[in-house]
Amino acid sequence: MLPRILRHPGMVYAVHVNAGGVLATGCADHVVRTFAVSPGVLLRELHGHSDEVLSVRLCGSALLSGSDDPTVTAWALAGEAEGTRVATLAAPPARVPRLALPPAGGVRVPPPSRHSGSRRAPPPWASPCVSRSSPFPCPCGRPA
Repeated sequence: MLPRILRHPGMVYAVHVNAGGVLATGCADHVVRTFAVSPGVLLRELHGHSDEVLSVRLCGSALLSGSDDPTVTAWALAGEAEGTRVATLAAPPARVPRLALPPAGGVRVPPPSRHSGSRRAPPPWASPCVSRSSPFPCPCGRPA
């Protein structure tokens, strides 16, 4: 079987696929897209970021996206709120190049790189906790 091409109007910065066969992409056109992998069809386009989407993470019936705007947005992928933004967090660094979901739950946003001009960020386990304004549980156990 030949692989399917999931078309995008521009550059794709982030891709994440879950065990259920849903693939999410973060794009230069400020849009998050989800696809059903098996048939290769577009499920939805999520509009809400004002800059490039640099990171995406599927988590159960939710999707998290990080942008250069700089925010982390939580989207509902099921239920009555399906396809809508359920929360937006202002991220501490000037951008959100990567999101990590620790095994215990919660959200971590890696700090900006120490290398000037570099878009690379340290590994997620070296990142600070974003618990103060987050609707998500903090993995370090501190109260929100």
